[in-house]
Amino acid sequence: MCGSRRPFLIAPWIETQNWLRDPDAVALLEKNHLTPALLLRNLLDSLRSPGTGSDVRLGYMLAINVYDLFSKQSGEWVFDPAKLGFFTELFLEVGRPVVINLRANHFVGEGPLIAELLEDQSSFACLNDGSPVREIYYSNAVFAPTFTLDESVPLNHYRFGGFRRAAAMLSEFDRRHPGIIEAVTLAGELHHFLAELANPSAAGCFEGAQMTDYSPASIRDFRRWLRSRHTDVRRLNERFGTRFASWDEVDAPGTDLRRDSTAPLWMHMDSYADGHLPVFGWAELPANCALQVYLDGAPVGQADYGLSRLDVYEAVDWLADSGVGFRFDIDYRRLSPGPHHIHVVREADSGQRWLIGHRVVFTGQLAGSAEANVNFPGLDDLPAACDDRGSFAWLDHPPDSLSLIFNPYAAEWQAFRESQVEALLMKFAQIAVEAGLDPRKLYSHQIMPQFEGSWNRLAFALPPDGLAKDLLTPGIDLYGGTTLYPGIAKFVAGKSYAVPEFHPRMGKLISKDVFRRSLEYHRDLGADFLCPYFMALRRQHGAPTDLVNPLDALLIHPLNPALGSLFFYSALVEFLNRRA
Repeated sequence: MCGSRRPFLIAPWIETQNWLRDPDAVALLEKNHLTPALLLRNLLDSLRSPGTGSDVRLGYMLAINVYDLFSKQSGEWVFDPAKLGFFTELFLEVGRPVVINLRANHFVGEGPLIAELLEDQSSFACLNDGSPVREIYYSNAVFAPTFTLDESVPLNHYRFGGFRRAAAMLSEFDRRHPGIIEAVTLAGELHHFLAELANPSAAGCFEGAQMTDYSPASIRDFRRWLRSRHTDVRRLNERFGTRFASWDEVDAPGTDLRRDSTAPLWMHMDSYADGHLPVFGWAELPANCALQVYLDGAPVGQADYGLSRLDVYEAVDWLADSGVGFRFDIDYRRLSPGPHHIHVVREADSGQRWLIGHRVVFTGQLAGSAEANVNFPGLDDLPAACDDRGSFAWLDHPPDSLSLIFNPYAAEWQAFRESQVEALLMKFAQIAVEAGLDPRKLYSHQIMPQFEGSWNRLAFALPPDGLAKDLLTPGIDLYGGTTLYPGIAKFVAGKSYAVPEFHPRMGKLISKDVFRRSLEYHRDLGADFLCPYFMALRRQHGAPTDLVNPLDALLIHPLNPALGSLFFYSALVEFLNRRA
């Protein structure tokens, strides 16, 4: 489904939480005959005055959490149209194009309805030890919600039911007031959950990574999914080496054999059990060079380059751009048991070569075997790409002597986990369409692990080619080096897309032009809209070096130096006021 090809829209994400939950702020506005809509209109007008001639439009984005749209009446939670009415009245009064993030994912807020739902264990997706995930992501309450689509589950009754009612109201508003609702993104970032989501290194955790969803409802859905693919349990056992007596006994793989060697092979699950090994690192790569990956002395492919590595950017003072990551996934499923050698080589068009790194991994057995000492002339004797002459490169992964155990049943489990994410987004999309929302205005709202250099993509379990492309226009969230990643052009393949969340997050003075270039990049690539994250009708809390809420580092404001947010503000003003 392609979105409309209207002129490029910049729609800053506007924080609204303080409007809804702070009675003192509401009272102050009323006392001074002000409204949130008037304040928002003034904020947008400060970026560009109405009537300014430009080939770029200016709007805004608001997030609406479906869990916040219920009120308790006679002891029962019911959808409250007045709560959504607050937003539709705001849209009408502001009078600019709005992108709505109709949210029903793991960001749940702290309302009384969600407090009750979080007391019900059926609400949770569980880790492989059976424990639910409930955390604070900076100042936001988050949890791992169940992936089952069963609407008898209380959580689903409210998230799908609230989504259905909200979508119907927005559809009716769009019919009565055409031209205001630009797009609706569904339903916030959907992916399998990682414990310690607020930990900056959690997304790059491979060893000992815990994954969802091992809840009883998810296992039941897995059994049904397997049954649709394998007909009977006997064929399942023959194919995967399992020994289930009936479908009711079927379980998911969830044990790392490197930690518990007594478990059967079919139980093995870790970050590599599906048969793929990520090889990644970072490098300074001139235009005339490529990164070649060798396996046991033979070339197997060139690594993708330009992936985001904000950790490297922040650690290296002189580095102006975080898009220095590289990655190549090795399919090791058919490799013979024993040691295997991986070399990553920087190769110039001139024929010059430099060794970035060499690792030995072991397949089908535990590490430490003999015969790992093999020399590869022409590779092992190459000059180092990182040396005292100032070259810049490093191979981060895999760790040396890593044991790889392929479990075909784990690959089946991984395919199911990806199907869960796809099915959940499709459920929201179908609800939106059935409620009457214009399909041309519907977008996904997804993170892109494949654009990040060091993330554990298996843990997120997102389909690698994007989600629900046949029903939704892709909406891709971009931070850091992903904002300028060259591979986006290949991903969108000339079709419509949008960016519901966007911040380059590069705060060095030498990176100042990144902000303007990233805006131009997506305008030229044909994005329908882009939503800078974030702006607010308040000042940041605390000093830039001591933020009360760390997310305030992303507050786009002319006096906020954190993460280059002041550069972003200036770039937006310049970009929005350029003449057509």
